[in-house]
This record gives sequence, C-alpha cells and structure tokens, in this order.
Amino acid sequence: MVNANPAAQAHQTDSLSALQDLKIQTKPKMSITTGQSPWVGEPGGPTDHAWHELVGNTSIRVTDEELSRNASDVCIDHCIEYLRQAVMCNPDTSLTTLVWTDNVPKPVLDVKPFERVCVDWELFMESVTPRVVPFDEVDSLVNPKL
Repeated sequence: MVNANPAAQAHQTDSLSALQDLKIQTKPKMSITTGQSPWVGEPGGPTDHAWHELVGNTSIRVTDEELSRNASDVCIDHCIEYLRQAVMCNPDTSLTTLVWTDNVPKPVLDVKPFERVCVDWELFMESVTPRVVPFDEVDSLVNPKL
C-alpha cells in the first residue's frame, strides 16, 4: 500500500510490526463491478453475511508488550466510522475512465475490470483469528477501576 504521508506510513509500519505474527502479503486482484460484489445490495441476507464476514473480527487481542512496541492507544469505534477513516486515510488511486456509448448522450463509467494490488485477505484473517476477542467476552468484562 502506498501512502504519501510519511507520518501515516510510519504509524502504519509501527502498527503492523507490533503484531509480528500477523501475515500481511499483497497479491494482484482484478476489480469487480458493483453488480458482482457481495457487499453491495439490499440489506439483509447475503449482503449482511458478507459484511459480517469482512468486519466481524475487528476486536483483536493485543498484549501489553505489543502495545508498547506501537506506543498508541487502542480504541474501537463504530464500524462505519472505522471504514470511513480507512477510505480517507488510504485512498484507492486506481484510475477509472469514462467512455462514450452509442445510446447515451453523456460519457459513462468504463466498468472493465482492472488489476490492483490488495492484501491477501484470507491469509490476513487466518493470522488474526487467534487474536479475536468475542463480543460476549467483552460484555463480561468488569472495569477494575470502578
């Protein structure tokens, strides 16, 4: 992933290096149009299932030692806010083009697939799964400061 902001690059590198057992690899991936995406569609059923599979393991277990290597606070925000930040902080600068068609007076988005470099999501999720903190475990925690 390319990020032109040196501070953001350093933070991202520190965060990833703190969790040394995570497996991060990139691989070429063909883009797909929204009509073929499992994350786009009416709420419920397959769409909800796809989103749950994608963001269901966002609360991961991190040791004090790993936090000290990163030296930052851990905060879990609402999923949408987290996704917004991911989009704004790591924008996809892949180029898309417009094309003229024979039956539309304005140019339309060229939806031909193109290749981009993405994290091998299955490998990443496989490596993070042992750290997942189940929601019922979080619910059962009692604040020792109260």
